[in-house]
Amino acid sequence: MIRTFFILFLFFLFLLFPVTGWSQEAPAEGSSPAWVSLDGEFPRQAIEKAGCTFIPRQGVFSFRGGLFAWEEGLGIHSLRDRGKSTPDEISMEREAIGFSWNGPDNQNSSEGRFCPTFPRKGIEKLRLETFLEYGGRKILFMPFWFPVQVIPMNDLVEAAVHPKDFRMTIGDTMAFDFLIKSRENPGNQIKNQGAMMILDGRFSLKLMKVIWFVNGKKIHSALNGESFFYTTIDVGNLKNSAQAKTQLEEVRENCP
Repeated sequence: MIRTFFILFLFFLFLLFPVTGWSQEAPAEGSSPAWVSLDGEFPRQAIEKAGCTFIPRQGVFSFRGGLFAWEEGLGIHSLRDRGKSTPDEISMEREAIGFSWNGPDNQNSSEGRFCPTFPRKGIEKLRLETFLEYGGRKILFMPFWFPVQVIPMNDLVEAAVHPKDFRMTIGDTMAFDFLIKSRENPGNQIKNQGAMMILDGRFSLKLMKVIWFVNGKKIHSALNGESFFYTTIDVGNLKNSAQAKTQLEEVRENCP
């Protein structure tokens, strides 16, 4: 699945660690349900003003002395035989796990998958409440908290016009290029058009369009990755600048 976000660069532009799981100790037999483990995609980092997807995939929980496995799309099944068949074990396979997410600025979801947008840099905390739908009731597990480091885009990439400094005489023509350079992987860059992977390869940043200005006046719009060629007609100081439209895509492999 690819989720797309758009970010505007004004000349000077303004990772996810491996999938991990959080675990809880099982309570004493006969008490409320408790996760022994819950695994999935729970990113530790996100990009400011962009969305990021969180997905519980599978887990193991205890309930009324039984140990059960839950898997996204498959539901619940028992992991061990307590020595005899009980109504609780038989009916559990017809029950379900429910979710309730809460994120930055009260973004929320009752779906398993949650894709909040992170509006500001710093540390944000997501809260995940899970519950067992059992016998027509919703029985809560202990909640999970996910701290997420939100990184500004200009900590990941920088933008520039090349050449930065130049001298021309009247009638000269010079080519200018808009560059987006990776701060994570020096030497990796986009020139006028193209894409690069950022934040440990979890996002694709594409340069879609560049608009060129000379002394604040719009001169040229480049859509196909070409350089901007400017011919001088007057003497004096020139200030070339560029505005770029980019597309940011969250890329998650093997996700339906």
